[in-house]
Amino acid sequence: MLRKKVRCIDCGFLCFYERRIGGQLVLPGLEQLAPVTHHYFEVALELRQSAKSLQDLSRHLLCYRGIVSPGPEDEEVVRKITTTRACSYFVEHIPGFDPTWHLTEHERKREQGAIRRWNLLSNLLSVLLGIGVTILVMWLTRLWFQ
Repeated sequence: MLRKKVRCIDCGFLCFYERRIGGQLVLPGLEQLAPVTHHYFEVALELRQSAKSLQDLSRHLLCYRGIVSPGPEDEEVVRKITTTRACSYFVEHIPGFDPTWHLTEHERKREQGAIRRWNLLSNLLSVLLGIGVTILVMWLTRLWFQ
């Protein structure tokens, strides 16, 4: 797949995440104590446009697809997510939708593309088969009536 040059800050998979155990925010190292629930939230357009806000919230940012994961101690998270890079997983951010919706929409579009390609291929094969049968019938008819 062709990898286009994009920025994480413009991607629908950039999100905030929270890990909670029974409603309590998880502290590093305590994940093994109980089942952890993960919550992923959209990064609002206003926050995407503010480097200061992003830096303040950087330890809660990640790529929903796991391509770029800044980490809680990363001081350069804003640089990472605003730098142009090649990524085949990029999906244009649509304001108002969380990363789960973006992934579902991306998979739906990919499936529709596969169905369109299959339909095109099957139509092409049908036409070629029709031409082949027509040529065969014409050839047999010519042989028969000679």
